[in-house]
Amino acid sequence: FHYILDSNGHLMNEDVLEESVGIIDIGNRTTDFILGDSGEWVAKGASGTITIGVSNLLENIANHVSETYEVDLSTVKVQKALRDRQITVYGKTTDIGKIVDKEVDYFVQFLENTSRVYWGSGGHIDKVLLVGGGAEIFRKYLDKIFPNIAVPNDPWFSNAKGFWKYGIEINQM
Repeated sequence: FHYILDSNGHLMNEDVLEESVGIIDIGNRTTDFILGDSGEWVAKGASGTITIGVSNLLENIANHVSETYEVDLSTVKVQKALRDRQITVYGKTTDIGKIVDKEVDYFVQFLENTSRVYWGSGGHIDKVLLVGGGAEIFRKYLDKIFPNIAVPNDPWFSNAKGFWKYGIEINQM
């Protein structure tokens, strides 16, 4: 709803009702795949949820770092390592870019395979919206798979903003 409604709950653009829109919502523990076509949600076979999210990526990076460097990282340090591609081991900065790349590539491949299950090639989808807490992490990887991908401002809050706008719309009816 955040993509199609303005802050008053009104439709921003009538053309969106003619589009096929895929949504990939990467959260902490789950990832949702949703397909809307001509203003309707397509539930059967084209939408679903998997129990894989950003926390799995962080856990995989932490495990890989632990096995390689015998260092246990807190969640905050793993998040920083994902962003900075380095950690500190015995006071020295250590590049872990290859570990990050391997784990991110694995996750992206899983997302791509899952999207193919729900959407086939995806060529019939006019726009793919990437939202959720993992949107910024995976944007640069998924735009190679979906050249029509878009990430809204503040993708972390897209669901909340969308439901707020929808609430305004139905309250005006």
